[in-house]
Amino acid sequence: MSSPSSSDDDLDKTISEWIRNADAGSGQKEIIKNDPVLEDRIKNKSFFSQFQKPSAEESVEPEIFENPSDVFPVKMSCTQQFDELVKCYSIGGQVRNVYRYGSIRDCNDRWAMFKFCIGTRLDSEEDKRKKIYEFYKRKMVEDLKSGSSENVWKARTQRRKPLFSNDEDEGVVAL
Repeated sequence: MSSPSSSDDDLDKTISEWIRNADAGSGQKEIIKNDPVLEDRIKNKSFFSQFQKPSAEESVEPEIFENPSDVFPVKMSCTQQFDELVKCYSIGGQVRNVYRYGSIRDCNDRWAMFKFCIGTRLDSEEDKRKKIYEFYKRKMVEDLKSGSSENVWKARTQRRKPLFSNDEDEGVVAL
């Protein structure tokens, strides 16, 4: 199997040939220019670079919100809520719930979300945003009351060492 760099070179050569061989009447140049994937490959000259791990400077720490209320949505799609309701009542949704939790789901929460969405459709935009914000806020409070795995597990504050990596300083395998 060829290495990623040789595959990148082959891809670059192929794209370069397409561009060189494209005549004005054939429309190939326009296809390449209108295809965002090919344009990105041409600009970056590396398809496999998107799969490489970011360097230390490029690594992005996950965003931590001080206040969970900063992340509540203010928009709700009734189409999406209807799709979620149908998915809940579908055979696949019920089989998934039996597999995960050992029982059939009643889908009352999905009904409530769909009915709430339909109820807010005629409200003004500002009222709708406030109601949706409060709805998700109440939903989070109810979810927190029921308990979660966060009650048992503590969130990590530091990044763990890679699994099965040798620690040369101590000669011990880090787990």
